Amino acid sequence: MFKTRLLSGIVLVAVLILTVGMGGPVLYTVLLAASLIGLMELYRTVKVQNQALGVVGYLGAIGYYILMYQNGIYNAAYHPSIDACDGSVCICIS
Repeated sequence: MFKTRLLSGIVLVAVLILTVGMGGPVLYTVLLAASLIGLMELYRTVKVQNQALGVVGYLGAIGYYILMYQNGIYNAAYHPSIDACDGSVCICIS
């Protein structure tokens, strides 16, 4: 049991490092998958996985990530603007 958890933890850390390093659409896809897996686990626990509430939750999560991707929020992390007055970094999201 411990071996299985240790190996899965090592694999997940490797996936995390790769996806954060790549960023952009790859990171969004992995985060969406993790969100959906988390929702699935939660919905199984409270027994609403195959009910209307579960479906609405899944669609809401997918819609959230689509809206974030379409609005270009991931681009803000790559193009921070630096305020020359006080040297602080401001990330502008528009």
